[in-house]
Amino acid sequence: MVELISSTFLTDLFRSNGLSSTRHFTDTLEMRFLDGTAFLNNLTTKQGWLSSWIDLIPADLPEAFFSTLENNLNDYAAIHNGLTLIVPMAYMEFSKNDKTNLNKSLSS
Repeated sequence: MVELISSTFLTDLFRSNGLSSTRHFTDTLEMRFLDGTAFLNNLTTKQGWLSSWIDLIPADLPEAFFSTLENNLNDYAAIHNGLTLIVPMAYMEFSKNDKTNLNKSLSS
């Protein structure tokens, strides 16, 4: 799994601002879909990713692009018994170290 932002980077960033990591863990969420149509019509897909994908496609191509994508995903799903999307997740909990250090860091 590729980490977009490492937990070490985030821990160091928060620590430099007066916070201490109390616990953290990473996990994945597996989402299964019958086919590409189900995936593209899923509320999480629509609210979480679709608008950023549309921004990557030239203005005159979204309909053709997503139609082709849907057909290709449907073909793939038919062969592979559905689609599986694995979403990486991270939970990080921090606590304040010292109020004076925190206030000093935030005012800089």
